[in-house]
Amino acid sequence: MKKRSCKILSVILCLLLCLSVVSLSESAVVKAEIIYPDHYIPYHSEYGTIYYVVENNEACIVACNEHVTDLVIPSEIDGYPVTGIAEYAFMNNSIKTVIIPDSITYIGAGAFYDCNLESLNIPDSVAFIGEGAFADCKNLASVNIPASIETIAGGLFGGCDNLKTVNISEGILSIEMGVFEGCKSLTSITLPESLQYIGEGAFCLTGLTCLEIPANVTYVGNMFMDVFLEEFIVSEENEYYCTDENGVLFNKDKTMLIACPGSLDVTSYTIPDGVITIAPYAFACNFRLKEITVSEGVKEIGECAFANMVFLEKINLASTVERIDFWAFYYDVALKEIVIPESVKYVNESFAPLLSLEKAVIYSRDLDLTGSYFGCTLNPGNTAEEKAAFCAAYQKRIVAQYTFDDEKWQEADKELELLNEKFGDREDPFAYTCPIYCYQNSSAEAYAKENNIEYRYIRCEIHTEELVPGTAATCTQTGLTEGKKCSVCSLVLLEQTEIPVEDHEMQSWVNDYDAGTATRNCKNCAYTETVALDVQDNNDVEIIAPENPDLDFDIAGIDKNSDSFVLVQNTVKENTEDKYEVLKMFDITLKNKDGVHVQPDGTVKVKLPLDFASEGNYKVYRVNDDGSLTDMQAVREGSHMVFETDHFSIYVIVGDDVAVQEPPVEEKPPQDSEENIFETFANFILTLLKWIARLIGIFEKL
Repeated sequence: MKKRSCKILSVILCLLLCLSVVSLSESAVVKAEIIYPDHYIPYHSEYGTIYYVVENNEACIVACNEHVTDLVIPSEIDGYPVTGIAEYAFMNNSIKTVIIPDSITYIGAGAFYDCNLESLNIPDSVAFIGEGAFADCKNLASVNIPASIETIAGGLFGGCDNLKTVNISEGILSIEMGVFEGCKSLTSITLPESLQYIGEGAFCLTGLTCLEIPANVTYVGNMFMDVFLEEFIVSEENEYYCTDENGVLFNKDKTMLIACPGSLDVTSYTIPDGVITIAPYAFACNFRLKEITVSEGVKEIGECAFANMVFLEKINLASTVERIDFWAFYYDVALKEIVIPESVKYVNESFAPLLSLEKAVIYSRDLDLTGSYFGCTLNPGNTAEEKAAFCAAYQKRIVAQYTFDDEKWQEADKELELLNEKFGDREDPFAYTCPIYCYQNSSAEAYAKENNIEYRYIRCEIHTEELVPGTAATCTQTGLTEGKKCSVCSLVLLEQTEIPVEDHEMQSWVNDYDAGTATRNCKNCAYTETVALDVQDNNDVEIIAPENPDLDFDIAGIDKNSDSFVLVQNTVKENTEDKYEVLKMFDITLKNKDGVHVQPDGTVKVKLPLDFASEGNYKVYRVNDDGSLTDMQAVREGSHMVFETDHFSIYVIVGDDVAVQEPPVEEKPPQDSEENIFETFANFILTLLKWIARLIGIFEKL
């Protein structure tokens, strides 16, 4: 009973999925969308009471008495033609036989779900049948499907365990998803030449041993999972599909392997050259194969492609595989070894449970195994005997499940319960995994460390040396020296060492005289220094610079009579107009704490005293080491000449003739008139005597 309940739930799930399938017959779909009134009208007949509703002057059967076993649906009730059977009209009823009149044009979804029908003849008048209309009719043994419906709806006969004979008429175009799923007694079926579409899982879990695909089929869905199927046969005229010599189904150009028969009579299989994609469920539930070789060129392994292959011990993946999809190796409990090539870039919950795994090699360095369940064991058990016991029990249960052997399924389920009791519940799903072989510093190593899985490094016999570039240290982070590693296995051949953080590379100070601060920034990062401006006053010279206790200005005035002053004066005369002469000269130097002359870091403001009352023209020159002059573009501010500089040496203040002339003689206050007359007379006598002396000198010469 436990097994039967599981299968019923499975069929119901299939029916729910099938409800999403869109019918090809649009007119029929519209026809089936009936709005039922609240009250049904009873109709009493010799076969029992049935209930109907009237819509648009047509009657639709909506229910019958639950004790009805032989049902005859009338073609007319109270003058209304009976044209439809509503959704779930007879669900879970005791009906064994039913006669459907030619007036019926549609049958709603689930109309006869879980009835006791033994046979079914659908009249040609029926144009539409909803999903799962006859699903789970366990006693249904034969059915005739007319061409009038065109599309066999999803899950229509799902779970009909005893369905043996199906007559599908010519003219039918489509068999939707899961139509015959779980029909274990269906061992043969003939598909009409008119057929164009076979949906996903249409023949999943049936008893078919051979499936012939007609010439006009343009689409075959995956998810066959038919453990009894021995081969596919495809019409030579079909333009979309073909098979190989083993009866394996491919698309026409053999770039996609669609399905391998579950009872393919070989223990090993090599996927042919040219295949790029292995379709979802392609090998699912194959209980014969023990080894599969995925040939070079295959890039994608689809969802559940190798799921439930409980006797598969080894799979050889090509170096071209890039993607392994959801549950690709689900329940491959006998798989002993797997090697993931470096080309693989994506896996998704693909590797659980792998009870018998002894060796896992992951060549991919950057493959993210998070969520892959790689190596996850379903039960505790560390020794070979323990793993073998669990593996055998799971093999027995899964085979029994898919071959519909309830007795063996229950036996295997009991064995697993006893094993679980013996070894206890597992807390850590990764506690009993095999070692992972991976490259050093790979994502697989990180995954193993995170899940406490034993790991070992892949090593080369001969290493191929590869230079690992170093990185320069900065003022914010350390650097690394150059190293070496093997380009194949990533083994570190020369360790990189850390280079300490460097000092900040500071730019020059920028002075903000209004704020009284100086600021400078690092060239390589956001580091900033701000200090107060310090005013140094010496010899009436003011220098405004960033405060620094390790530096000191030395300011010396040079006397006008010194050789240095005369030398500079000559230099000024040579390099400027003659009217300029040196008025003052200062020797300004900057010393560090060791007394060594240095230059300022950035600009500073200098104020040289003027001490001249005249409003003449003044300039400040810097005397360079080579004797040249630099005009400092100084401006006069009161009694000082002010400028900015980033270099110190000899500075001179120069001025023109107007600027350096002696102050004018003060005028004497006017004297009285007698003194003025006397002074005038004296001057006259003095002038006269000068002329007499000059004349005497002239006569003497004569």
